[in-house]
Amino acid sequence: RMIYIDCDAIVMEDISVLWDLDISPAIVAAVEDAGQHERLKKMNISDTAKYFNSGIMIIDFEPWRKQNISKKVIDFINDNSSEDFLVFHDQDALNAILYDQWHELHPRWNAQTHIIMNEKTPPELIDRIRYRETRAEPAIVHFCGGDKPWNTGTSHPYRDHYFRYMSFTKWNTIDRPAMNQ
Repeated sequence: RMIYIDCDAIVMEDISVLWDLDISPAIVAAVEDAGQHERLKKMNISDTAKYFNSGIMIIDFEPWRKQNISKKVIDFINDNSSEDFLVFHDQDALNAILYDQWHELHPRWNAQTHIIMNEKTPPELIDRIRYRETRAEPAIVHFCGGDKPWNTGTSHPYRDHYFRYMSFTKWNTIDRPAMNQ
């Protein structure tokens, strides 16, 4: 098993509960992508399946290896390399291969920028409640999209958390860009 976390994320609480989570028979566990892109429909994969954000994933390697998922994802990328087809590149390919083999996590485990900044309103009441819970208490903040803490003009509410954690690294001398006023 592996817990994958993108480099543009900060972990706000103990992730050991993810390690111990039973996700079988799924191969990966992830959070639905908050951008509501309808990518699976646009790629002619599924009209109804949810599309996950690959920035935070739990991967069970035994079924991953048995089903040769890495090769399938790479083959999908190679077979669909036209400029317009793969918009979110590896995330599109992972979703195309695993669209019916993933376990959905609460969005607080991948508190995406669209959720934190309250930019998207999901259609289902349960998801609106989960988004509210995520904004109140995110477990992993994912600075996906263009609102990165290191960009000038960002107003992301977890920007200062990012720089606090960065201060413990060898990059602690990097100046913070100006915030939006």
